[in-house]
Amino acid sequence: MDYVDALPVGAKVGLYTIESVLGQGGFGIVYRAQHPVYGRVALKEFFPKSQASRVVDGTIVPSTPRSQEAFAKGVERLLSEGAKLKSFKHRNIVRVIEVFEQNRTAYLVMEEVDGQTLLAAVESRSLVPDKAMVEDFAKQLLDALGLVHSSGLIHRDLAPDNILVDLNSGTPCFVLIDFGGAKRIVTDISESSSRQLTKTGFSAPEQYGSESVGGVKATPATDIYGLAAILYWLVSGNKPIDAPNRSIEDTLVKLITNSSWVKTYGRNFLSGVDHGLTLRPGGRPASAEAFRKILQEGVDTGKEKGISKWLVVASLMLLVSLGAWAYVDHVKTVEEAARIAEKQRTEMIEKEKAEAKRIAEEEKAKKDAEAKKIAEEEKANKDAEAKQIAEEEKAKKDAEAKRIAEEEKAKKDAEAKQIAEDERIKKETPVCRTINEQQEKCKTTYHTQKICEPESSSDTVTASGSDWLNSWFPSKQAADRACSNVARQRLRHELRQQCNKGTLSSIDASCDCNFDSSSPSGASCDYEASADCERTKDVCRNEQVPEEKCWMEDVPREICEPRVPERT
Repeated sequence: MDYVDALPVGAKVGLYTIESVLGQGGFGIVYRAQHPVYGRVALKEFFPKSQASRVVDGTIVPSTPRSQEAFAKGVERLLSEGAKLKSFKHRNIVRVIEVFEQNRTAYLVMEEVDGQTLLAAVESRSLVPDKAMVEDFAKQLLDALGLVHSSGLIHRDLAPDNILVDLNSGTPCFVLIDFGGAKRIVTDISESSSRQLTKTGFSAPEQYGSESVGGVKATPATDIYGLAAILYWLVSGNKPIDAPNRSIEDTLVKLITNSSWVKTYGRNFLSGVDHGLTLRPGGRPASAEAFRKILQEGVDTGKEKGISKWLVVASLMLLVSLGAWAYVDHVKTVEEAARIAEKQRTEMIEKEKAEAKRIAEEEKAKKDAEAKKIAEEEKANKDAEAKQIAEEEKAKKDAEAKRIAEEEKAKKDAEAKQIAEDERIKKETPVCRTINEQQEKCKTTYHTQKICEPESSSDTVTASGSDWLNSWFPSKQAADRACSNVARQRLRHELRQQCNKGTLSSIDASCDCNFDSSSPSGASCDYEASADCERTKDVCRNEQVPEEKCWMEDVPREICEPRVPERT
């Protein structure tokens, strides 16, 4: 594949030398690069194609004044997000080595994970989803999301193609990549389509609107929806129905309704996955830890309350059957039994809470110890690298100093020898003689030449009309953007006819839609479109242009040579 927007192989970005292009998306280019200390890395360049372009010197500049703010905010967000990611030391989050600014954009340097995406691994059958693999995947991703959310970040783009699988250790290690904070900033400020940020079937419904104009903001529950969608895909083999379609008519088949899946994965796990796919953000688990608990214990269906109610009804029926004489004694018996049951239930809850607290404390201590160990190893590695670099630098300087000294000595020796030779030659009497030699003589003449140059002209062609969109949209802005895209495509042919054999460019369409959020039938829209029509013709003129005519002739020249005395 040709990546025409990418920097060339061999180009330098900081201390990194580009070796190849790993891939390009709508918001950036990822290179494989080499660093003198870190070795081979993945280098991500922030490059939103819809908002910016690359100029001759390799820098990236906003395409229009309107996109300036969106691009600048995107660079700022990537630098801030990269600084937080750099502090993470977690096996399930791609390691960020450094983040810096160059070429008027931002670069994120990451370790290169030896593996393939979860999507490619499952499709190629190099990874087969079974109960153990799916549950281990959920555990690893929940651990990673817990750390991400605790730092104030939201991933925003959980999907099978944003998770790498490392199979080198025998047990799959799932690594989270490609956080989407900078992408959301660009689409919100530039008011471009939020569809650029969504993955069909895996994106939560709140991700289809713009946060900057009153849409629902992303929260940890947004990532929970994405993780639940991936689990649904691993269990069933099918992606969930796209969220906007579910919001109109939710026909998603719940995992809990399939008896064979329930037999394999258990009712608690599948009901938890179904619960994570709740459309309303407030109805989903609010954190990774809450989702982990629901996957283990299932969703509370109120069975305990139903059983308690049944026991009360049964007790009342028993009271009636005993008659008035035994009423008082039986009430005491029922009350005592209820009190004992309630005490046992309370003790069990307290015991479970204590156990959960103990596990959490052990997990925290384990993570702290692991973080400390990683930090110490990191420091030791950096110290060793620094020492090695210092030693190499000293050896290099010593070798360079030795080479310079040897060259200086050789130069001085050669100069002394040349001076002695010159002095000797000066003492000799030169011998001169005249010789004839051929030389080229030229003169300038002129002739008439016809010179043609292209001349350009342009004008503006326009079109307008009305249309009806038979789709539901979460906001007026979303309807306007959809109408604008449709109008631009539909009017391209009409405007090209108006252009009359010219070149059509810069098509722009704007819409004003009548929007009713309670109506699923769509919106009526008025649109206007315009484009530049450019034409080119040749303008010719006659000009006098110079040319040279040359010939050869003999010319006398005196030459002198030193007279060398005869030696006896």
